[in-house]
Amino acid sequence: MFCPKCGSRLPDDSKFCSVCGEKLPDREPETQPREDIPEKTSRESRENDPGPELVQPKKRPGGKMIIGIAAAAILVIAAAVGGKTLVLSKGSDNACVYLSDGRYGLITNLKKNEEIEIASSRSDSVNAALLAFSPDGKYIYYYTKYDPENNVGSLCRAEYGRLKEDSSKNEKYIEVIDSGASLGFQLAENGSLVYQKSNGNLYYFNGEEPVQVAKDVSSYRIEESGQRLIYTIIKEDQDHEVDLYGLELSNIDNKIKLASNIFSIWDDEDFDNLLYSKISEEGSELSYYITGFEKDAQKLEAGENIEFLTSSDGKWYFTAENGTELNLYDYIEDPYADAGITEPEEEDFGTPEYSYEMIHGTDVSESDFDELYTSCTRPLYWYGMSTWNAYSMEEAVERDDWEGDMEGIHASTQAFIDQFADENGYIPVTDEVRAALKEIDKHANDPDTDYQWMWLCYNRYQSGTEIDYEAYNIALDRWNEAKGRIEMREMLQDEENAYKVRSLYCLENGVVTEISENVLDAVPCYDGILFNTVDMADQTVDLADVSSVEDVKQQLFGIDRWEANHIFLMDSEEQCRMSASAAEAYGEAYDENYANLWFVDGKAYLWGSPDGMFEADIENGTVGSFQLVTDAKHIMLTDEDSVLYYGNDYYVSGDQIYMDLYSRSGGAN
Repeated sequence: MFCPKCGSRLPDDSKFCSVCGEKLPDREPETQPREDIPEKTSRESRENDPGPELVQPKKRPGGKMIIGIAAAAILVIAAAVGGKTLVLSKGSDNACVYLSDGRYGLITNLKKNEEIEIASSRSDSVNAALLAFSPDGKYIYYYTKYDPENNVGSLCRAEYGRLKEDSSKNEKYIEVIDSGASLGFQLAENGSLVYQKSNGNLYYFNGEEPVQVAKDVSSYRIEESGQRLIYTIIKEDQDHEVDLYGLELSNIDNKIKLASNIFSIWDDEDFDNLLYSKISEEGSELSYYITGFEKDAQKLEAGENIEFLTSSDGKWYFTAENGTELNLYDYIEDPYADAGITEPEEEDFGTPEYSYEMIHGTDVSESDFDELYTSCTRPLYWYGMSTWNAYSMEEAVERDDWEGDMEGIHASTQAFIDQFADENGYIPVTDEVRAALKEIDKHANDPDTDYQWMWLCYNRYQSGTEIDYEAYNIALDRWNEAKGRIEMREMLQDEENAYKVRSLYCLENGVVTEISENVLDAVPCYDGILFNTVDMADQTVDLADVSSVEDVKQQLFGIDRWEANHIFLMDSEEQCRMSASAAEAYGEAYDENYANLWFVDGKAYLWGSPDGMFEADIENGTVGSFQLVTDAKHIMLTDEDSVLYYGNDYYVSGDQIYMDLYSRSGGAN
């Protein structure tokens, strides 16, 4: 499972996040598969989100939403307090604007708690998006007649520096910009404001009159400088494709179509280098493009099947197939001789079962029977002339009640016994046996019949088959094992399943730069990218241990955190490599608790380990051995100007997280 707050990977039965301390919700079974594009996005958020904003603000009387006033007041932090929302900003300690109990007010002096009512929101809802300052600190923008169910209201602005205690005189300093405005608007540095109405129409306000820019807009963004605006419109009958437009706010009638049939916009910060994706006509592949006010849309030509990893400071890092392929079978140990093994049949393991039927009757012929057998020990029709009163040869030599040449019968019968007696009981009739039987028949009372000698025989026929299932199952298991290896061998040798080697790239200002070629796999860390290369693929897998092609790819070519992987440091744009000791510590911590790496100013930090946070120097292109910084439960927060900020010895109480706040730089806390 993953923490919904900071994105860290956690054991499935976790109650709290071991990284940020977030209380985790009860897990519900997943009923929908993850789609390809959201998976890439979630991967980015897991590996690169610096964690939650952890703030414990002081509660003011009445649970008001308060915004500090300054020359350039900017909303920076929001947290729930007492069931309402408290909003703080950098700025003066002596004045605040608040929203509480359905009304907006101005506190002119925090110490004296002098208040001036500005207007009523006509709603008990408290939302940080209801209040904002203009960048120059001159105006406050807010909503009245706010309808929280539909998220619309009247958008107003007040010149708060002119507001007086007598609210009746404040009306001339308060302006209703528009009614029916959707909650949420965007302000530029020059004071330009863009907002949308509930019907989807987009408006621009530059301090005079609002002007409609476009209809049925699905999303929009105003440039930070306030000079330009981009927006998207969903194409008719296309739920997932939009057209992208742009315009100069100084000339709103001159709309430019920047791109069409867009699936998703990945980067809209730089209006001259907008990054977006499109789906192929077959709907099976994504392609990426760059467009802008000063350039036509151009496909990102850096190889096939681009996969974005992360972004930082306007740079996007991604991998793409570079045309090199690795045949999976080249990395397989295959000592098995499967070519001569065939699928067994049950009858191949059968033993025939026979029955023997005494021959009698007249005018019989050898062709009437399957196989002729005789016996010295079993009854024969010839001796007794009836099936119920028959004697064997051994019994016959002891009797003298036969009709015919008694002496001759005894002598010929005894001679047969002496020559052919078989302890198995039944004797196959060969030419020699046949002649001996006819010799006995000569001494019968009626020796002239040509069939009577067969009364000394049995007809043997197959009455069934006994299968040796133990031997058959052994052979079947052997065949199935061989069959599985044969099929897997064919898949591993198939060029369609070859591993596609990738290259690692950086995209900045529309320009692609190669960082490393022949990359097997890459994952983002914090301020760095961990990757391995083709020369590191030096292991093999026994064919018998292979369960799927994808397992082989992951086992052979996926990131192994125990190995001395390469690292690209995003801040310095340098490459280094994990030492054996650092890789061992990282692999162990990752396997135990999904620990991760953070790189700051020539230092590597191993965090999220249950054993604590560790630090290693990066010298001569190598991450050295990790040394313990703290063995307490810790939360990584952010880094800025070569300083790392983290929370130490944290604990969770209710819905709040408490910690000691630390900074670390130059090896010291």
